[in-house]
Amino acid sequence: MNKKKNFNGINKSLIVIIFVPLIVMICLVDIAIAGRIKKIVYYEAEEELKNIAFSVNYLVDSLYPGDYEIVGKEQVAIVKGEKVLNGNHDILDDIKFETGYEISIFYQNTRILSTIEDESGDRIVGTTIRKSVLNTVFNSEVGEFYDNIEVNGDDYISYYYPIRDGSKNVGMVAVLKNSEAVESKIWKEIFTLFIITMTGILIVGIISYNYTKKLIIRISKINKFLVKTSNGDFKEKMDGSVYIRNDEISEMGKVAEKMQFSLKNLVEMDSLTEINNRRYGDKYLIDVQKKHMESGVPFSVAIIDIDYFKKINDTYGHHVGDIVLKEIATILKEGMVGKGFACRWGGEEFLLVFDRDKLEDAFFYLKEIVNKIRAKKISYNDEKISVTVTCGIVEGSDEPIHVIVKEADNKLYKGKTNGRNRIVK
Repeated sequence: MNKKKNFNGINKSLIVIIFVPLIVMICLVDIAIAGRIKKIVYYEAEEELKNIAFSVNYLVDSLYPGDYEIVGKEQVAIVKGEKVLNGNHDILDDIKFETGYEISIFYQNTRILSTIEDESGDRIVGTTIRKSVLNTVFNSEVGEFYDNIEVNGDDYISYYYPIRDGSKNVGMVAVLKNSEAVESKIWKEIFTLFIITMTGILIVGIISYNYTKKLIIRISKINKFLVKTSNGDFKEKMDGSVYIRNDEISEMGKVAEKMQFSLKNLVEMDSLTEINNRRYGDKYLIDVQKKHMESGVPFSVAIIDIDYFKKINDTYGHHVGDIVLKEIATILKEGMVGKGFACRWGGEEFLLVFDRDKLEDAFFYLKEIVNKIRAKKISYNDEKISVTVTCGIVEGSDEPIHVIVKEADNKLYKGKTNGRNRIVK
């Protein structure tokens, strides 16, 4: 009975896990796409209005060649060539009939022709345009699109295009479309999008539910891996079942392993010498001593110091000192393969841990490593730089780690005070 309840609880959780993120995601996507749809619809409307404005301007120029001028004193008329434009709405009415758009022609800032009528059925001629449009369009050589123009109490989107006589602007052509029609088209597209996406949610949700249980198991294994890694267990291995399918989760597993490797290097590796750092040395030394205390496995600890390292820095520069550190670290790392590990202890000091050797055996191996260091010639420009080291080595015990390391450090100090370039045990 408990199992059934748990199963139902998991099912409900899975439904929430699947559908809630999907719905949220789809809503966000719909909002983003709705904004894009609005931009596209307005862009298409702008292009259409612009083309009609160009056409009106071209048609008027073709039918009535000549310049615009004002005729009369008390009764003013606008004449283009020999044609009086005032009251001659036929051309604009025909274009409105074909396109459904409202059209107005302005002379300077005054509307002289228009397809727009007021509540009484009269043309709204003689009205002026708002100052912002006048400044943007009439005083420039380019057209401008507006999505918030109010004319005679109605909202329009519009395109205003300057009318030119020779080298100067004399008026404007305005093509307008009722904003409600545009908004209606936008919402129609958005509603269609909503229906499609909600249908998609249902289909994807059903499919996802069938796979989610297995996916959650694989994800939980990645989570276990990450938890152990975050707790400093860099020996944890990723469960092989994570890679059964070559999908995003397997990629997550690979990324998690890469993250573990990078984090391990960041936390446990010395960036200059590319060997383990002191933090790792402390941790590893504790593990080695634990094995010694549980199973009696012997171990030995050595501290190595590069002789006259400050003199190398002062003579050749710190960049050469870095080269020396890298070269010594490489010899130590290679020399400790199969014997234990080496780490940079600090500055020019290194710690070696022989994790299965008593003092005499460890001393023999250390002597081989030191001889390789002595034989190494580090090239710099035309010079060959020789380096020696001083070492202190002790056998491990049940004493606290810091006591063992201190004992090795005392041996090192004794070697340095007695002439350097030697191993003291």
